[in-house]
Amino acid sequence: MGTKTLWNYLKLTGLCVLLSAFLSGCLSSFGAKLQEDASLPQIDSINTLADVSSVGFEWKFLDNEHIKGFVIYRAQAKDNQKLQKIATIPNRFATHFYDINLNPQTKYIYAFATLGTDNTISPKSKPILVQTSFIDAVESVFALNNQPRTIKLIWSPHPNPSIDSYLVERLNKAGEFKTIKTIPHRLSVEYFDDDLKDGESYTYRIIAQSYEGIKSKPSQSVSVKTIPQPAPIENIQATIELPRAIKITWKEAPDTQGVSKKQYKILYSPNDKNYKKLATTNQTNYTHKLQDKEDGISYYYQVVLLGDNGLEGRISSTPAKGSSLPPPSKPLHFEGKILNGKATLSWETPSDERIQNYIVYRKEGKVWAQSARFIDIYDTTFTDKEMQKGISYKYSVTSIDKNGIESAPTQEIELSIEAQK
Repeated sequence: MGTKTLWNYLKLTGLCVLLSAFLSGCLSSFGAKLQEDASLPQIDSINTLADVSSVGFEWKFLDNEHIKGFVIYRAQAKDNQKLQKIATIPNRFATHFYDINLNPQTKYIYAFATLGTDNTISPKSKPILVQTSFIDAVESVFALNNQPRTIKLIWSPHPNPSIDSYLVERLNKAGEFKTIKTIPHRLSVEYFDDDLKDGESYTYRIIAQSYEGIKSKPSQSVSVKTIPQPAPIENIQATIELPRAIKITWKEAPDTQGVSKKQYKILYSPNDKNYKKLATTNQTNYTHKLQDKEDGISYYYQVVLLGDNGLEGRISSTPAKGSSLPPPSKPLHFEGKILNGKATLSWETPSDERIQNYIVYRKEGKVWAQSARFIDIYDTTFTDKEMQKGISYKYSVTSIDKNGIESAPTQEIELSIEAQK
């Protein structure tokens, strides 16, 4: 009988023989202690066929009415283990046996004996050495690092159709491979290992697993390093003299792995904590435009290099602090009095070269009254010719620079013209 024919026949008959062998343990006729009878015929010329976790046996039919079955013994071929009975076949016409649930790539010793009709047993046959086979290792395993903090693993599909899944193993710090993922289906040959550390080396191997849970030999290991995080941006500077704006400048980042086109993300914070995104640019400068009244306001700035696929550089340990141009100094020695029925105001110019002119504010003392604003005053005096008798007015003055930035107001002065009785 050819090897292929034997193998197919063993598949069909093995389960039935095993079932018969199991049931034989329940038969009282085989429960008694057996006496060895050297006159009983022995099995010879036993053919074997080893699989990964099973072994098939075939022998010639023994045409002898004095036997009623067979006993099979097994031991692992190591440490001088003794043969142990593993099955009884209560059928003298049986010519096949199928042993399962064995360890792959392991040597076993078998022996056979015949059972006599009078509860006797023949001597054991000569030892039969059998070695189980193995599932070949997965071939062509590749590791790619084209994403930050991620390794992509791909491998060739295992040619064995009994493969049900793959075990992805990664080498840990203790030098041991540990399974990090089970990939179902023989044709699923890709895995992304993410949430890794930047710029660290990782080692992997793949193990195929059959429907029966039998594992293949490990593939060759592959090692790859994740993309390193770009270095912090150097020489970040921020201005302090621009009106309602802060300009940030920095040194161009060097060419870096994982960065095909340099982009920069600008972050800002009022207190060097909880930075928020301000903008992105491909230049090495950016102007932060502020709102009206944001004069003399300060911010901290960080600039981060952006790479491909979400890669971001490290934040600098020395952020830049900048501020917008503060308001000019307010007028000094502000005074006011009534002369000839008119409010006459005067003040002194502080030592601030930025001051260009002044604004005078007037508020009427009565409720819901309108306020007035007198602009473009280039002198240090002002006369209000529009006062009405019997109404109280409050005055203050501010300094204005060339950018239109206004100082804080002076303390208010209250003046009035008494109404005639």
